[in-house]
Amino acid sequence: MEQDTLSLEHKLAQDYWFNKISGFCQNGHSAVHRSKGSDEFVDESITLRSVNYIDKVSNGNAQAAFVIHLGLLSYLISKYLRNSTNVVVSPNFDNLYSKELIGNLLYFKITVDDNLTVKEHLLSVRSEFLAVNRHKDYNTGELITKLNKFDFDVNCAKQYGFSYGYSQEIGSHIKEIPFHLAVFISDDGNQHCRVYYDSQVFKKPFIQQFLKHYLLLLDLLDNEIDRKIGDLKVLSPDEINTQLYVFNAKQNSNNFNKSVVDLFKDMVKRSPHSIALVSDSGSMTYGELHQASNQLAHYLKDKFLIKPDDLVGIILKKSSELIVAILGILKAGAAYLPIDPIYPRERIQFMIDNSALSICFIDDSSKIELGCETIIDFSKGLEFLLKESTSDILSQRHGHELIYVIYTSGSTGVPKGAMVKHDSFLNLVTWYLRTLNIDENDRVLLLAPISFDLAQKNIFAPLLAGARLYLSEKVYGKYSDIVDLISEESITMINLAPSAFYPLLDPIVNNNFNKLSGLVKVILGGESIQKKIIKNWTKSKYYNANVINSYGPTECTDVVSYYAIPNDSWDTNEDIPIGRPIENLALYILDENKSLLPIGVAGDIYIGGAGLGRGYLNDTNYTNEKFQKSPFNAQELLYSSGDVGKWNFDGTIEFIGRYDDQIKIRGFRVDLAEVEKALIDYPTVKNSVVVARENINDKSKYLVGYYISEASNLTAEMRDYLRDRLPEHMIPTFLIQ
Repeated sequence: MEQDTLSLEHKLAQDYWFNKISGFCQNGHSAVHRSKGSDEFVDESITLRSVNYIDKVSNGNAQAAFVIHLGLLSYLISKYLRNSTNVVVSPNFDNLYSKELIGNLLYFKITVDDNLTVKEHLLSVRSEFLAVNRHKDYNTGELITKLNKFDFDVNCAKQYGFSYGYSQEIGSHIKEIPFHLAVFISDDGNQHCRVYYDSQVFKKPFIQQFLKHYLLLLDLLDNEIDRKIGDLKVLSPDEINTQLYVFNAKQNSNNFNKSVVDLFKDMVKRSPHSIALVSDSGSMTYGELHQASNQLAHYLKDKFLIKPDDLVGIILKKSSELIVAILGILKAGAAYLPIDPIYPRERIQFMIDNSALSICFIDDSSKIELGCETIIDFSKGLEFLLKESTSDILSQRHGHELIYVIYTSGSTGVPKGAMVKHDSFLNLVTWYLRTLNIDENDRVLLLAPISFDLAQKNIFAPLLAGARLYLSEKVYGKYSDIVDLISEESITMINLAPSAFYPLLDPIVNNNFNKLSGLVKVILGGESIQKKIIKNWTKSKYYNANVINSYGPTECTDVVSYYAIPNDSWDTNEDIPIGRPIENLALYILDENKSLLPIGVAGDIYIGGAGLGRGYLNDTNYTNEKFQKSPFNAQELLYSSGDVGKWNFDGTIEFIGRYDDQIKIRGFRVDLAEVEKALIDYPTVKNSVVVARENINDKSKYLVGYYISEASNLTAEMRDYLRDRLPEHMIPTFLIQ
């Protein structure tokens, strides 16, 4: 009978531990798969105040003190991991000095409920402690062996360790366990806390910060015991100040009394006979460009009475007429909506309808029938403007007025128009000019489509610096022709997505890199940079460039942060950060409650400052959802980017990814929901799923579309159907029925 009882207890204990450990490992808490680095540690004494308080509350009981420390540690781990439920592993309290330590580990699965008080949380941890204690005699090492046979990654439950009653002997044993991080509390008269960590997972400053925050929680305990645990603040005033004002310190007083048009006029006065732009049809001087755009401005003002915030659609190829059109619209006081002429007709029509365009510029007679009230045809050049005045139009512009609208892929299945203001764009261009030292000696090649946000600053920056802007329709997609143009025209500066830049480094296109020797300014953005692809160029004798990584959403005027990549970093395995905020912008890494997170902890990237746009055209609800009140200044808004990142200790930000289905394809934002909707709209398709895959070589993304349909052999028809509705970069590379 006694044997049966023991067998039943053993079975109950085995089931208890099996459900706890396997359940946790199945719920997505995977271990970091990498070789274990060296074990290092940091330690510090616990304040006498904390020691006395814990001794008082626990009545000198070691198990009660264990629960208090475990409760605070579990809370801190939850904040650092941003996981409400985590497992903390501890040696068996009754077998603390057992040589069979692996088989005597106890697994505490603790959920942190922010709505509980600190006291209630500790009581919850105590309940877990008692439950674990009832099954402490079971050798968990046996279970680990069994789970390994079923391909469970049991290391997922052994990332974080804790021991109360630390000694050198127990320390030597516990270091053999593959913890990422383990906290040891000595229980002698002079209590101190030691944190061991895996040096391949964490860096020392991060662990020093973790220990500092743990000791801070201990000090807060006596005054905060009845406070909601979710309201505990682990950041010190100095740490808050660092994130708010040191990392976001770059402020410059830009002259917002002038617009980019005013600055262009200033350049015309200084260099009227210098070449401003070069296109497939020839070149224009600053003076000629100024006069032609003045004529267009008069034409628009006189015939259409356009006013601030009116939108004019530009559906033009890269040409001199394109630049005249942009400047002419702005000089007339209106704003422009650039639409790539190669977009499918249905998408172009949607943008026209959604933005209520009444005037559209085209240079292709096939677009005459677009549903726009007034179509102005540039296919024969600028002859229709010859009788217009070349005089300046005097107009007062305000910084909050629109300068342009860019349509981006939308999560609701349709594109959304992001509105950009004059002062936001001026702030961007001013930063661009200063940071890259763009001057009259630069030759800037515009490669991005005109509907892409990064194209806008690369049109204006050279024209405000007296530089020369190059744009060509003939070289589009022809990488050999692009590198020839770069070489023959002594191009000094380009800005494009990394995946659009990599082909220029292909040996077939550019043997030995000699055709890129004149490039001195290369700005990449929109995707992560793959060092191994660029590295060989940086090691060649033809590498003379400074490469900058830029980051930012269209809603915040293209660029909000940047990082000048040091030449000695191409050999390292470190990811390239997205850098520091540009002038007059602020970046914040926040949790779900919009509270600052510790440095090194991943959170949501929020953006504030001069770069914020006006929201989404004709979509107040989505604007209010994405542009939220700042928790740091009630008078300011923050843009919720949906991106995930973390601060580094040097004040740069590391981009981690996104929570939603939005990705970047060749630098273009693509929301998978919009592609899925296009598939589902096909008459015989019942359902669809679109997923992003990653190219093994350059890590660039591509799409795979899966669809359900009763009809067969639809792939060719589906591809033609999608070409009529989606831009080329949004069409799945593979369609699978």
